[in-house]
Amino acid sequence: MEARSSRRDFIRRALYGAALTGVLSGISGRAASPPGNNPSRQVDRRRLGRVGADVSILGLGLGAAFMDAYSGNLGAGHALLESALARGINYWDTARSYGPSEGMIAPVLERNRSRVFLASKSDARDYEGFKRDLDRSLQVLSSTCRPGGKGSEDHPLIRDHWAFRRRLSR
Repeated sequence: MEARSSRRDFIRRALYGAALTGVLSGISGRAASPPGNNPSRQVDRRRLGRVGADVSILGLGLGAAFMDAYSGNLGAGHALLESALARGINYWDTARSYGPSEGMIAPVLERNRSRVFLASKSDARDYEGFKRDLDRSLQVLSSTCRPGGKGSEDHPLIRDHWAFRRRLSR
């Protein structure tokens, strides 16, 4: 990926990588190997737009494929998350609308907060709905940090193209 790729290109490629990871883990039908068992090359990183965060070029999508594969076996799901981190995949994508995804990843996120760049989304179409989603996400993820908080690098990237931008432009 070129150093000057747009955020949209980055997210598109990250989601493609996450989808591919989900498909491959679904095909294998087994939990991810514990970190260290399979030495492998670290995933490359890039700076993310104006945010400037150092994120992996592959992201881990934590939606339906993740929940379907691991909701009955959280230990295996947590092993997958730890394995992704061990290989340098620190860009994780979730959303309030994904149901229990945030609760499933919360224990691993808590142990690795400084290593994960978490992207979350809201499907709310007004500021109050967006704020409720944000507050609930932070509660479920046990995060005391708010976006834009003092000196924090561990906050989730919450994006809602309509409500959030509109509110910021006021």
